[in-house]
Amino acid sequence: MKKNKKVSLFAFFFALTVLLGNIKFSGFWPCGGSVSLFGMVPIVFTGIKLGPRFGVLLGLACGLFKLFFGPLGSIALNGFQFFVCVFLDYLCGYGVLGLGSVFCCRKLKKEFREVCLCIFVVFMLKFVVHLIAGVLVWGPLLKQARVVAVTLSIFYNASYLIPEMFLTMLGVCRLLASDWKRGTKLA
Repeated sequence: MKKNKKVSLFAFFFALTVLLGNIKFSGFWPCGGSVSLFGMVPIVFTGIKLGPRFGVLLGLACGLFKLFFGPLGSIALNGFQFFVCVFLDYLCGYGVLGLGSVFCCRKLKKEFREVCLCIFVVFMLKFVVHLIAGVLVWGPLLKQARVVAVTLSIFYNASYLIPEMFLTMLGVCRLLASDWKRGTKLA
């Protein structure tokens, strides 16, 4: 694929991520997190279709966008907590979503089960990143045992990342269905 086409697709997927990320169910997550209507699909799809470099860059760009236009400024955090929140929740949390093609072997046909496995792996990475951030940022504020902070972080992050993962699997597999029918090689 030509570089100009990749850059154009990158810009399109960035705009699509911002648009779809704003169609969301905010639910009961007072400290961030929501289930969007296929909001992570463009990032994961870019990572699988254009490769990890473009996927991670798109994830970082979307993370920075959410950082600047999200609710983080309304939360009182000390310097360390702010750094951890920015680095883990926004940069790493969105950046790992673009690593999908790293976990799909080049020899695989990237059929349904392989793509779902890739999406599962990147969402597990995202979950671990948010789990660590949750323990480091919110753990000291709870003034309870570290086990309580870890448990709360697990349930809090799983409550929105699991539905988001299934929506992303559905969206990415639907987008790739036409490639599978034609037998087109991915990435």
